[in-house]
This record gives sequence, structure tokens and C-alpha cells, in this order.
Amino acid sequence: MYTNYSQNNKTTSINELFMDLTLKNLETSEKLQILKQKINDLENKKEINLIPSNEYKEVMNLKDVTKYTGLSTSTIYKKTMNREIPHYKVSKTLFFKFEEIKKWLLSNKVETKDEIIMKVRNVS
Repeated sequence: MYTNYSQNNKTTSINELFMDLTLKNLETSEKLQILKQKINDLENKKEINLIPSNEYKEVMNLKDVTKYTGLSTSTIYKKTMNREIPHYKVSKTLFFKFEEIKKWLLSNKVETKDEIIMKVRNVS
């Protein structure tokens, strides 16, 4: 199955991918499954942000945090106002520690079905 859609370090667009798939003798369901996987791959890249952490400064400004998290500036402002995200202020300027933001992002884990089942079994 297609998991890598880059050619010569250049990402293939969905249109190019679809054209490539139409040239092959695949069933429609297989084409749809591959397109869904590509969309999931793209969404996951945004969610986990594949930029290596060593490219970020220890102390980040608002722009750095929006780039790293993928959240909008207004969302970050709201979260600081509601004290939902760790931050620092000097005058009116916001600053964030990279490690604290990383920890905050990972603190909202959603348990998988298997994890929930294991917890229920352990309690019983």
C-alpha cells in the first residue's frame, strides 16, 4: 500500500496521486482507501508536527508556539487568558518554555479502546 508519497524530495499533490491511481487497475474502494490514508497521513503530520524539537528555542514567543502547536494566535491568547496553557509575561509580551508546551500538548492523551478495556479488566 502507498505510505510514502514523495518523489525526489517533492511532495506529490492529491491530484497527482489520484491521476497516478487512475492509471493503475485498482478497484474504486482501493483508491478511496489509499486517498483516505494519504489524508490521514497529512492530518497526522499537522497534529504531531514533524519539525524536530532541536529547531525550537528553549524560550519561545507567540509566533513560535503557534507554529509548533498548529493552533491559531487567538486560540493561544484565549488559553493564556484562561490560564489553560503554561506561559510567562514580561510587560504585555507572552513567552513560553518549549518543554512546558511540549508537556502540555502531550498531557491531553485520549485513551484507546484497548486501554479502556484493560482498565476495566484491572478494576474487576
